[in-house]
Amino acid sequence: LHSHKLPKTKDRTVCPRATFFDWLKRIDNKHGRSIRDNKYGALWWNEDITIPAKRGQISLRLKKLLDLMGIKGKQVYSFRHSAATQLVVMGLDETLLNTYTGHARNSKSTNDYYVFAERLKDNEIATKLSDTRGQVKCNPISNTQQR
Repeated sequence: LHSHKLPKTKDRTVCPRATFFDWLKRIDNKHGRSIRDNKYGALWWNEDITIPAKRGQISLRLKKLLDLMGIKGKQVYSFRHSAATQLVVMGLDETLLNTYTGHARNSKSTNDYYVFAERLKDNEIATKLSDTRGQVKCNPISNTQQR
């Protein structure tokens, strides 16, 4: 797992695609390769591998890849939900999550969709607390309390 410091900016727009391309270029440069040699990078670039692919192109390619791998019943949209859920579990601020998911900054949609992930995190913490050899007694959040 790699981590990189991102420069601070007054622009509150989250652009994971640009960050991904910077990361991919750094990996290629580190290993003395060109991005054109990276067979996995082709997913993220246009056919000539000269400019980043547009969102629709990436979605179509990912869908073809899922079909090729035999993963049925999942769409590219599932990746977005999985990523957003993980960001909530990691504690990402709701305003930034709204930006990442394309909702308005003050939208309550993300809270409605992803609050369950936060509650799962709370449940996991409560379970760990109750498993500390009797030092701390705490009941995990029940399914009826989660909604």
